[in-house]
Amino acid sequence: MPKKEKTDSQWEKDLQNLARKKVKLTGKKPPPSKKEFVATYDKITKCPVWLNNCKPLSGGRQSTLFGAASDVGGCNCGYSEYHGTPFPPIQIYRRAERYEAPLEDETEEPGEPVVAETSTKKPQVRLPFGIKEIPETVASKDFVRDRDMTYEREGEFQLMLFGYTCGSCPHCGSNNITDTSNNRTPKLIHTAGWPRFVQGIGMKCNNCQGRGWQTFESTYVATLPQHLQNKLGAIIVGASDGIDMQLIMQMRMNSTAASIEDASRAQLTINMNALRDKYIRRVAATPNADLEDFPSVPEEYVAKQEKVMKAFIRDYVNVRDSLNREMATSQSIKACSVDHQASPPRKTKGERNAHSFSVVGDGGVVLSYVVVPGTDLSWVKPAMMEVVERHGTEIDEETHQRTVQGTLPPVIYVDTNCCNGKPGGRNEKNKMWYGMEKKCDCFHVMKRIGNEIPDGHPRKTVFMQRMSKCIYTSSKDDEDALEAARKKCNLSLSDKQKKADRTNYIRRFIDSDNDKTVANILLLMQTSIAQDREIKKAHIAAGDPCKDIPKSHEAYPLIPKKVVRVIINQCTHFLNGCIHDVESMNVDNDRANYRNTGIYLNKNTSLRGTSKNEALHSVMDKALYISNNMRALVFDAKAHWIIINFNRRRLQKMGIHTLPLGVAPMECFECPPLVESTTLKFGFDYYYHVQQVMEQEIDDAVLEQLDAAVVQDIDDVAAADLVPDYYSEEGVTDADTTAASAVDSTNFAINEKIKIPDKINFNTLQDIAILFDDAAVDPDYDDGDDMSINTCGSAGGTLQDCAKLAHKIGEANNFDMELLYDGGDGSLPKHDVNSRRNVGLRKRQNQSASSAKPPDFNEAMKKKWLEIWGATTNPSDGRISTATWVKGAIIKYRVWMFEQMVTAEENGQPSPQLFSVSVDTVTKWVQRMKSTIERPLTAGAFTESSAQLGESFDSYVATTDANANASSFEEETGIGFATKASELQLSAPGEGVNIFMPPKSDVVSTIMPKPATKKTKTIDHQLLARRATAKRNMDEAEIQPDKKVSRKRRCNVCDKYYDFNFKNVPHGRNNGFCPLADDHAIYHDKQAAKVVARKAIDKKYKQKRRRKDVEK
Repeated sequence: MPKKEKTDSQWEKDLQNLARKKVKLTGKKPPPSKKEFVATYDKITKCPVWLNNCKPLSGGRQSTLFGAASDVGGCNCGYSEYHGTPFPPIQIYRRAERYEAPLEDETEEPGEPVVAETSTKKPQVRLPFGIKEIPETVASKDFVRDRDMTYEREGEFQLMLFGYTCGSCPHCGSNNITDTSNNRTPKLIHTAGWPRFVQGIGMKCNNCQGRGWQTFESTYVATLPQHLQNKLGAIIVGASDGIDMQLIMQMRMNSTAASIEDASRAQLTINMNALRDKYIRRVAATPNADLEDFPSVPEEYVAKQEKVMKAFIRDYVNVRDSLNREMATSQSIKACSVDHQASPPRKTKGERNAHSFSVVGDGGVVLSYVVVPGTDLSWVKPAMMEVVERHGTEIDEETHQRTVQGTLPPVIYVDTNCCNGKPGGRNEKNKMWYGMEKKCDCFHVMKRIGNEIPDGHPRKTVFMQRMSKCIYTSSKDDEDALEAARKKCNLSLSDKQKKADRTNYIRRFIDSDNDKTVANILLLMQTSIAQDREIKKAHIAAGDPCKDIPKSHEAYPLIPKKVVRVIINQCTHFLNGCIHDVESMNVDNDRANYRNTGIYLNKNTSLRGTSKNEALHSVMDKALYISNNMRALVFDAKAHWIIINFNRRRLQKMGIHTLPLGVAPMECFECPPLVESTTLKFGFDYYYHVQQVMEQEIDDAVLEQLDAAVVQDIDDVAAADLVPDYYSEEGVTDADTTAASAVDSTNFAINEKIKIPDKINFNTLQDIAILFDDAAVDPDYDDGDDMSINTCGSAGGTLQDCAKLAHKIGEANNFDMELLYDGGDGSLPKHDVNSRRNVGLRKRQNQSASSAKPPDFNEAMKKKWLEIWGATTNPSDGRISTATWVKGAIIKYRVWMFEQMVTAEENGQPSPQLFSVSVDTVTKWVQRMKSTIERPLTAGAFTESSAQLGESFDSYVATTDANANASSFEEETGIGFATKASELQLSAPGEGVNIFMPPKSDVVSTIMPKPATKKTKTIDHQLLARRATAKRNMDEAEIQPDKKVSRKRRCNVCDKYYDFNFKNVPHGRNNGFCPLADDHAIYHDKQAAKVVARKAIDKKYKQKRRRKDVEK
């Protein structure tokens, strides 16, 4: 509706306000019809006094608030009395402490505004605080279009104009877009201190029903050329305030949103304190100035963590594809390593069973980082296939043998599943994994042995050092050069520093002569057992019975029977060929200044093992330590940038040029060509993808069985059909454990009963294992042969046999399984368990809460799932992976569930209480069903009487062939030769120029967190029926609805004013009665009820008056 025209008095008041100060008139300039006021308006705006006092001067300066300048001409507009005067009435807010106590008859309260009296007294001066204000926007749309400029008026915050129209529609990608209107209100952008503002123009698309946006919104800015995107320097998501890119960069460098909010508030506090001090000094220097309470920090200018996090996620959605392409460009030519980690993904909401799976290549560069529902290797197939394909290699998915060679590295290091743990349990079929030969990480081999020896044992460090010498062959030249540098500079180093020097400056390799390696390990074990025996004899001879001794006691055995078993198990891996090097794993990183001594030594890096994964795990733990209960998308954004920066630091350390940290590839013109596209998925994006794929496979399998009308029990399916081919044990037989006869002579023997030959095979290993088991010294309690569980496979029995025996003993003796191995005869102390290797306990402790409908949701479902669990080979016995079992079990359950529902419907029975289950809920239920089968092992001691034995062993191990050692490290064909770091091809760059396409609005809306939606209004069917009745009556009586005008209410049913009567029946304003829609009898009954009620009230009133008259 058109606005009401102003009166002459209103125009006169506006002109007086204009003469006081340059303000925008309520109705702007008077219309041409008001010729008198138009002439007065022109006189005021051209008056010299008005221009000098009220118009902003050049250079951004402003005149004072009161008084006119003396060096200009006089007033010629006739409004001189208003020039430079404030708006009446003046309200002066005085502080309460400046008032005296009021008298009793005074009603004035301290702090109330006092209207200044028009007297000869000088008015009290109110000085401004000096806080900048929101800038005024530019009125001209043409001035903003296709321009970016920044300017700052005095007293206002910085304003940036950003009005580029050369982008495309963020919804459909069309270039058929036009500008619509100019922004009247600037958009606030949070920074580390004072905010800044941006003004843009509205845009709309002519191809998608006129959908609109602003030129500064991130969805549209992403369609602009990169150099224009960088000019805005902010992320603005929808109607939310913008966040400056400096704060986004801090988030990319792993700062937290909470710390950014705290820093923003702190900086604003410092700025406000500076203004406050300046304000106090100005008040003290100004006569009649009133000191007012200085305002606190404006919270609307603080960068709140919710807004920062929302902008960071939006920025990640925009650059995620370029980060994936950068990671997909990385390659490895020497070796890969894989490992799982539990802690970082479990910091997200409701994902207590999730694990991360990382693939790391040469130099520690991360090739892939995904989140999987469990540690079953079947979950990682898409991720591993992507790594294989990026190297140009093709493999047979059944045999894992290469069909196209490509550049895939020959070796992949794992910490488990390198073989089946039995003698001869490694063959040509199961040693390959995705085209690479599996090798067991030697670090984990030694860790499994070290975990069984208490940390407080005096001889543990020496034993592990000797174990390392048995396995690794070090370069004699490197050792001599390092020792010479230390002696020349007279350095005194700690054990930790010496260990770091060996890692950086000494090349090593693991010899392929596995028989000799195992012989050295057994010789070390025999030496330690002899030392244990000598120490215990010495203490007994001195009167110490060695009963109930702690594990740090000198007489506590270092090698009891349980440690013997673990060492024998690890020797099985050596004999199976799981550990030795197949080619050189050393990299020469050029010469380095040794500890700033001026002596330069060759610095080397080893590509062997999964230590690179452990380094990544440490970085992820530290980076996400303070984060908790994150959304999956927040985890992906933070983890993706952590790993991208981690890779770049690794490459920089190797002297390879990379992009700066925190910069996306699409933001840097120096970015090398990347792959054009990739199927790589990161983090939880992969997690949801593999679950969706399995759900689809299950649905397809169920439909196929139902369509074929073939419903069979999974009990009839052979367990071997459910086991992947690479778990097959074809050609593997259990070794006999009978006692052996005397073996060949040895170079060095401590115990006459045990003779260790120079070469060890599986038969001699089993014979010697029995002899060592009898010779090992035990503490005062018995370890119990049947209580030990092999760490990596079993030479004497399977995990299933041990688990059944453990449960049988616990049940027979009424033991709590949690307390069964907590001390006592034949038990192992519970506190000796190493949590890093006790996989069963770790999984049990990290179970998530039950989902809405797990397999045991009700009795009917629980009974069926227990039947499936007991009727088939389940994951608890280690013969089938969890993922494989879950897939087969869900197929069987769903077929059975559909059968039950169809049968109930055909027989007219109620539907059974059966519900569908998901892969996630069944996987969690399986984890709860598993019982712990890992058993703790420990040991421990040291005395001077055994020193000679250790020296003899050290001298034996140190005996090496100098010529053979030198040839292994100096010749290019040697197993220990170090490859130059510059020769490693760690990336496969793409061709041509990088092209980055921004995500469409539908993709963004799918990924970004959804805002809280408003509740939809329920349809009032009664109101619709009343409106139809009213329309019918109005058509019959030829009555038209009234037009909507201000300050006059209409009926919600018939759109007539409330003063309209129909057949002498009015509208009901309070009860919603409409005479055109409702029965008139309702109105008459209501009126009759009012008459009756009025009579009753009158009667009661008369009776009351009558009683009062009687009382008088």
